[in-house]
Amino acid sequence: MSDMLVLEHCLMPAMRLESFVDRVQAVNPEVELSAVVQAWETAQTTMRTLAKSEDGCADASAMLPMPNTLSAAVEALTAHPLMAQAFDAVPVAFGLVEFDALMVSRPALWSDQLLRCGAWVDGADRSEERLAACCLNPAAQGPAVQFCKVGDSWMAVTDDPQACVRIEPGDADETASASLQLRVVSPPPVVHVARYRGRLLLVDGHHRVRMLRHLGVGFVPAVVSACESLDDVLRAAPHLAAADVARWFEQSRPPMLRDHDRPSLVYNHRARAPRRVLKLSAEPQWLNRV
Repeated sequence: MSDMLVLEHCLMPAMRLESFVDRVQAVNPEVELSAVVQAWETAQTTMRTLAKSEDGCADASAMLPMPNTLSAAVEALTAHPLMAQAFDAVPVAFGLVEFDALMVSRPALWSDQLLRCGAWVDGADRSEERLAACCLNPAAQGPAVQFCKVGDSWMAVTDDPQACVRIEPGDADETASASLQLRVVSPPPVVHVARYRGRLLLVDGHHRVRMLRHLGVGFVPAVVSACESLDDVLRAAPHLAAADVARWFEQSRPPMLRDHDRPSLVYNHRARAPRRVLKLSAEPQWLNRV
């Protein structure tokens, strides 16, 4: 799989200066550093202004009950075998969350994924069925990957950032021996939000929600993790373990998904498309024989 370059939209207020500069220089080491730093500083100035005019805007997060017309989609998602595995750490609920109140956990969006989501979100079809298909889709087809042997391990690369290897019981052979099979799967492609202290942190679904907003959709159906502590937030979104989660809930005006509509807050540049490396290794162990 080649290192394809895509257009990356960095939401600068969601990034520390050092990590932002490193991100830009990783692909373009000859970029003018002063211009990059100036863009980040301009974004911080804009955020200070917003902190005064929109103080506490994330605290007034609206969440509406799921309409009865979407009950079939909720039931199908709840019955999906991967649903319990993906959302077993923190109690969840289903509801409609307000776009304008969503904080971001992802510091950047990618053009290829926005285009892919644009194909799902058909502007001519704004029915609740289509909305459910975009946000509460129980399908969990694994990405097409091919493992290659590297030393004593097997490795594969995929552009699905949430792909994982699942171990399942295999079919017994004619000798009735038990077997296992490995399958690459992804969690159900749903819009996932963590709710804590009245705020809504968008955990998964940034690209889909962003495209829906372009169609004028103000509330989107989502799986909502009901968090009672920051530890619950990390249990609901373990991939955020290395992030400074606390500041999203402490800032008077945190970075929001709608900030992508403000050019002064977004830095666009060419970057490598995100990849996920899957690695399998086996270690034989001998059981004590009596």
